[in-house]
Amino acid sequence: FAEEKDKINVHLVAHTHDDVGWLKTVDEYYYGADKNIQDAAVQYILDTVMDELGKNKDRKFIYVEMAFFIRWWNEQTDDLKEKVKQFVKNGQLEFINGGWCMNDEAATHYNAIIDQMTVGLTFIENTFGKEARPTIGWHIDPFGHSAVQASLFSQMGFDGFFFGRIDYADKHLRLNTSTMEMIWRGSQSLKEASDIFTGVLYNGYGAPKGFCFDAKCGDPPIQDDPNLFDYNVDSRVDSFIKAVNDQAKHYSTNNIMMTMGADFNYGNAVMWFKNLDKLIHYVNENGSVNVMYSTPSIYLEYVHRANSTYNIKTDDFFPYADDPWNFWTGYFTSRPGLKGYVRRCNNHLQACKQLEAIQNGFPDNKPSSMLLKLAMGVAQHHDAVSGTEKQHVANDYAKRLHIGEVECRDVMSTALNNLAVKKDAKAMDLKFCEYLNISVCPHSETGNFNLVVYNSLAREWNWYLRFPVKSPKISVLGTDGKMLPVQIFCVSNATMNVRRNMSDAKYEAVVNFADSPIPPLGYSVFTARSTTRSSRANMSYPKPLKNRMPKDDVTISNEYYQVVFDGKSGQIKTIKNVMTNIQTVVNQQFYWYNSSTGKNINSSQASGAYIFRPNSSNVYPVNSYGSNAKIINVYQNDMVSEVHQFFTSWLTQVVRLYKRIPAIEMEYTVGPIPIKDKHGKEIISRFDTDLSSDSVWYTDANGREMQKRKRNYRPTWKYNNTAPVAGNYYPVNSRIFIRDEYKKTQFTILNDRSQGGSSLVDGSVELMIHRRILKDDHRGVSEALNEPGQYGDGLIIRGKHYVVFDNYTSSTYIHRIVAEMMMLEPELAFDESTSSFDDLKSHYNLQYSALKRSLPDSIHLLTLEYLEKDKILLRLEHQFEASDPVESDDVTVSLSDLFDTFKVKSVTELTLGANADINDIKRLSWKTVNGEQTGSTLQFKPVVAPYFDVKLSPMEIRTFSVGVETNIKMHNM
Repeated sequence: FAEEKDKINVHLVAHTHDDVGWLKTVDEYYYGADKNIQDAAVQYILDTVMDELGKNKDRKFIYVEMAFFIRWWNEQTDDLKEKVKQFVKNGQLEFINGGWCMNDEAATHYNAIIDQMTVGLTFIENTFGKEARPTIGWHIDPFGHSAVQASLFSQMGFDGFFFGRIDYADKHLRLNTSTMEMIWRGSQSLKEASDIFTGVLYNGYGAPKGFCFDAKCGDPPIQDDPNLFDYNVDSRVDSFIKAVNDQAKHYSTNNIMMTMGADFNYGNAVMWFKNLDKLIHYVNENGSVNVMYSTPSIYLEYVHRANSTYNIKTDDFFPYADDPWNFWTGYFTSRPGLKGYVRRCNNHLQACKQLEAIQNGFPDNKPSSMLLKLAMGVAQHHDAVSGTEKQHVANDYAKRLHIGEVECRDVMSTALNNLAVKKDAKAMDLKFCEYLNISVCPHSETGNFNLVVYNSLAREWNWYLRFPVKSPKISVLGTDGKMLPVQIFCVSNATMNVRRNMSDAKYEAVVNFADSPIPPLGYSVFTARSTTRSSRANMSYPKPLKNRMPKDDVTISNEYYQVVFDGKSGQIKTIKNVMTNIQTVVNQQFYWYNSSTGKNINSSQASGAYIFRPNSSNVYPVNSYGSNAKIINVYQNDMVSEVHQFFTSWLTQVVRLYKRIPAIEMEYTVGPIPIKDKHGKEIISRFDTDLSSDSVWYTDANGREMQKRKRNYRPTWKYNNTAPVAGNYYPVNSRIFIRDEYKKTQFTILNDRSQGGSSLVDGSVELMIHRRILKDDHRGVSEALNEPGQYGDGLIIRGKHYVVFDNYTSSTYIHRIVAEMMMLEPELAFDESTSSFDDLKSHYNLQYSALKRSLPDSIHLLTLEYLEKDKILLRLEHQFEASDPVESDDVTVSLSDLFDTFKVKSVTELTLGANADINDIKRLSWKTVNGEQTGSTLQFKPVVAPYFDVKLSPMEIRTFSVGVETNIKMHNM
C-alpha cells in the first residue's frame, strides 16, 4: 500500500519477542519443553510463520533473535532455505536489530554488546546478503536504555532505535506533548555522528487492546460471515479506528506503528495472519485510515518523508519505573555471581580471539572461540546478565559459559604452545585455575610449575599476581633467569571459610612484575620452584590483632596513598594522596536495606529480581555492634600492605596498597546473607567523605562514557521523589565518582562487575554488592531472588573495588587506565614441572609479543579476531572523552609496522558491527528543532597503503577487515 498523505497510515508490525532464556532455558524455549512453566516454542513459531508468508505476498514479519533463528535455519531443507531467502529478498521477512540476542543495556559492557551484535549481523550478511542488513535497533523489552547503546547502534549504520519501556512519568509527558519520537545524541564526544532517530512504542510492544489474535490471547477473532451468528466486522473496525486515532494524536506525523505480537507469539501463525488480513481489508474498505503490513524500517522511511523536526535528547533513559514506587533498579545488582562470571568470560574471550587470530586460525577439527562467543552472546540477553531469570536458567547460562570457556582454554593452550615450543621440544601441559580468587589452584600448590602469563592489552602489564602454595619456600624466576620479588601471606580465615574443602593450601604467593613486565599482546613464561629455605624477602609473618580493639590508629601506605584506620572502630578514617598532598575524611562501612515484602502504606510492591524497593530509606549495619566496628589484622610488607577487616561472620574485607599501583584495592567477601530473621537484605558498601559534591555524581555507561547524575532530578521532566533511595540508583558498569568543584578533587570507585550505585547524600557514594530477597516482585519471573550458592546455604560473593582519590586531571587518566586493566586481566596457565631454568630456556621461547610497540595510553585494541585465512577483524578505539583534561587529543596509529605476527596487506573499513563496508552506509538525515541537520555517518580519512594510518578522535571506534600475511611458524597443529 502506498502512503496516503490525507489519512493516518497505520503500519502493522507482525512480530514475536523471543527471550533467549528467562523462565525457561534457551533450549527449552526453542523446543517448547516444560509447558507447565510457559507455553513457548520458537521452532513452531518460525515453522508456521514461514508457511503463512508463502500464502500472501502482502504479509510481512520481522525477526530479531539470531540465537534462535540460526538453530531453526540449520534444521531446514535447501528448498525451504531458498523460499526464506526469497521472503527476505521481497521484503516479507525482515531482520530487525540482528544481534545474537536483544541485549540488556544496564548490566552489559560495551565490548560484549559489540561482540554479540557482530555474531548476529555477520550471520545475516553472509547468509542473506546486503539486502537483509538490519537498519533498526529494536529493544522493546529491556528495562531502561543507555546512551552508549544508542551511540553503538548509530555506529553500526542504523537509522532508527525503537523501544517499549520508559519511565511512567517520562512517557506521560511525551504523550501529552507528542514527543514520543526524538533524535538521541548518544555521545557528547562523537556529537552528530552518534545521533539516531529514536521512538517510544505506544503499547509497549503488544497489540492494541482487543486485537491480540494469538492462541495465548482471549480477544475475539474477526467474524466476517454475515450468515453466521456473532458477525462483528463493523464493531471490530470501529474499535480499531478508535485505537488508531487515540494513538495518532500522540505522534507528530500521520504515520503510526502498531506492534502486532508479544512474547512467543505466532506459535500458530495462521490465527494472527488470517485475522490481520481481514483487519486490513475491512478497515481499508471503511476508508477512514490506511492500514498496511509493514516493518519498522518501512515505518521510518514514511516518517522521514514527512520532513518533521525533532528534539535532541542527550541524557539516557535510566532508571526505569512503571509507577511512583516501582523502580527497576534492583537488577543492576541481581545475581552478582553471574554478573562477575560474565565479565570474566569477556576477558577470556578477548584473549582467546586474539591468540586464534595470531595463529591465523586453526583447522576445522580444532577448538575455536565460537562456543564462547555464542555463550557470551546469549549471556548479554536482557534476562540473563541482568539477573532477572529463574535460578535453573541462570545455572544454564553459567554452564554454557563454562563449556565455551573450557574450549577457549584449549585454544589458548594450543596457541601458546605453538608460539613457545622450540623445534622437537615437548608441548607444555598447560592448565588453568578457575578459583584463584579464593586461593584454589592445584597446579600451583605444589610450588613447582612454569607460569605462562598472557597479556591481552596493547601495552605492557606490570602489576601483581597471587596464587596459592602449600609451602612458603618458593622462588620465581623471570624470563631473564633473575628472581622476581615474592611475598608470602597466610591464607586468611575468610578465604578458608569460603573455599571450605576445595583446598588445604595455607599460603598465597604474591609476585611483583614491575621488573619483568608482560609484553603487549604477548606472553612471558616464569619459573616457580620450591626452595629449601625461605629468604627474608619472601616471607612475611603477620601479627594479627586478637579479639580486641587497638588503641592506636593503623596506617598503611605506598608511594601514592596513605590510608588511616581508626584504632577504635577499625573503619577507614582518612585517605591521603601523597603525590598531590590532598586528603579526605572517609568512613567506609557495609550496610543493608530491608527488602519490602509488599506491605507498605503507599504500595503493595515487594523488592525482587527487577525492582529495588526498600522498606524505608534507613540502612542497618551488617553486625550487631551498632557502631559497625570491626577487628583488624595488619600485614605490612615492602610490596603490599593489607588490612583485614572483620565486619561479621558473613562479611569481611581486605584493603590493600600495592607498591606502584595508583589505586586502593578493596576486596570484599559477602555471604551467605542470613535470612533466619525473615528479612530480605540488600547489601551496600558506602563511602562517606568530606567532599562537597552538590547533589551530583557520575556513572559510566556500559564501561564507556560517563553520565552526569543529579539527586532527585531528571533532565527532561519533573521528577516526583516517591522513592528517594531506589529512584536515585543508576547502573554502574565499571566506575562511579563524585567531585568537589571547589577543591578540584575527585573520589572514584571502580568495580569488577555491574552493580547499582548512587550518591544519596553529598560526599557519599554507595554500591550495592549483593541481594538476597524472600519475595517475588511480580514482574513475571515468579521466583524470589534467593540464590542457594554452591553449598545450598546461600550465595557467597567475592568482588573488588578500586578507589582513586586525586585531582580531576590525574583521576581522569587513572580511572580510564585502571578500568581497562580490570576488564582485561592477564590469562594464567600453569605447567607443573621441576625442570631447571636453563632447560626451560633451551626448549621454549620464554617471551613473545604480537606487537612491535605498545599503543598509546589513549588507544585501546578492542578487537583482534580471526575471520578467515589471512584475514582478521581489527577494532581500535580512543578510550578517552573529548571533555577529558588529558589524553583527549586525536591520535594516529600506523598499522603497517604495528604487528610482529603478520604484515598488513590490505585494509577495508567496516561499520561497527563488521557486516558492511562503511562506504556503503548512507544514513537518514533529520532536522532538529534548533535548526541542525543530523544523523550523518561517521566520516573517516581512508586507511591506505603504504602506512595504513588510522586516525582516532576521542570515543571513536574504527573497525577493519585486514588482509594479512602471517609471519609465524606453526607447531603442534
